[in-house]
Amino acid sequence: MSTFELLLMRHAHAEDHAAGGDAERALSPEGRATAAMMGQAMKAMGLDFGGAVVSPFRRARETAGLVMAELWFEADYPTDAMLTPSAPPTETVATLLAHAHALGGQTPRLFAVGHNPNITATLGQLVAGDPGVYFNVAPGDLAHLWCDASRSRLQAAVLGYYPARMLQQLYHAPVG
Repeated sequence: MSTFELLLMRHAHAEDHAAGGDAERALSPEGRATAAMMGQAMKAMGLDFGGAVVSPFRRARETAGLVMAELWFEADYPTDAMLTPSAPPTETVATLLAHAHALGGQTPRLFAVGHNPNITATLGQLVAGDPGVYFNVAPGDLAHLWCDASRSRLQAAVLGYYPARMLQQLYHAPVG
């Protein structure tokens, strides 16, 4: 497998604080609605996937679960610390490649949910070869990438970028 598609999403809006610390912050009511709506939008656009990998932080797991419920995706999926906020983007890219490779097939599609600043830096690394290239990834936003691993470094092209706020307006969902 030298190519794969990646659906890279930032978790939806979360609570400001949690008793258990940052990793235990849950989605806010707005975030739960956004995650479910993003799953509905992905279903309508035909953006299903063969596998997933998610940050172990609660808000990312909740986002992934709500998206997957809308897509009727019931397979088990791993969590990976390389999708947490402070993970190095080059290591995140290597992790995503390993998870996509494990899916097999001609052009597998992987769904991944993480956090900023890691998601922003990972997009910069994939698309421009530079984690300092800035993408303004808001909570709930989804990037659809075509990734080529046949060269010396993994390179990606953006097939689509779906801001949650835009899709909320299209689907007449509440905008927070």
